[in-house]
Amino acid sequence: MMEDKRKKRTKIPSQKTESSRIAELERQNEQFKLENDLLKKWQRFVAQESRQNSDS
Repeated sequence: MMEDKRKKRTKIPSQKTESSRIAELERQNEQFKLENDLLKKWQRFVAQESRQNSDS
C-alpha cells in the first residue's frame, strides 16, 4: 500500500528539549537586554559629548 505523504507525523519535542530551549532563549533575552542598555548609555554619552563640542 502507498502511504499518504500528507499524513506525516510531526515530531513532538520532548519536555526536556523544550525546557532547555526555553532556558536558552531566556539567557539570550537577558543578554540582549544588557546589550541594549549598554547601547542606550553609549548613545547618551555620544549625544552629551556632541552637545559639549558644539557649545565650545
